[in-house]
Amino acid sequence: MNSTYRIQSGDTLSKIARRYNTTVENLARDNKIKNPDLIHAGRTLQIKDCFDCPSHRGGGSKGTGGAGRTGGSDKAAGHNHDHPVGDTTSSGAGSTQGVHAGRGWGGSEGVADAAKAIARDLGIPVTSQKRDAAATRRVGSNFGSDHFTGNENAFAVDFGVSGKKGDELARAIAKKYGIPESNIGTYNRHTITVDGKRFSVQLLWKVDGHFDHVHLGIRRA
Repeated sequence: MNSTYRIQSGDTLSKIARRYNTTVENLARDNKIKNPDLIHAGRTLQIKDCFDCPSHRGGGSKGTGGAGRTGGSDKAAGHNHDHPVGDTTSSGAGSTQGVHAGRGWGGSEGVADAAKAIARDLGIPVTSQKRDAAATRRVGSNFGSDHFTGNENAFAVDFGVSGKKGDELARAIAKKYGIPESNIGTYNRHTITVDGKRFSVQLLWKVDGHFDHVHLGIRRA
């Protein structure tokens, strides 16, 4: 499945590539962009599904640097929100006591239970978990998301919350899973070991599209 994204002021091609788990080279080729270091706000990009693309770490593909700064301004436009699977990854050094792998999605479903328990104690509801293709398209996400049922070794859960309560939940989940708090406001993933298995986790809060829910994405590493 292909997605579309309308470039916003301040975007770079490498930033968009990370968001959609693709590469600067793919975006430039598919959209006939001659200069990856110059893109213009308001233009709509065609983004091919890239679930099987290699992970790209730390801000873009080799040789691109901060590729694709916008060369103009435009009013912010709606765009697809997803949860990239290929981004900066840090090693898990924190404690994961009380977190266990199990059930479906490569055991990642069980890893989410500890976060659900924290949210339940705080009176915060679960608002989304796995989504099929139709639901993925409906919410404007893409097939690289941990939510998508086609990703058989991944699981994701969203908690409907905002404001200080969201801050409290995000910090509590980060502490439980040994995720550095500095990762919360980024798309970085963090590797943890649960029951002898390695998982890559992503905690999103107060980033683009995540001001009304806390997202926890979990993937077998």
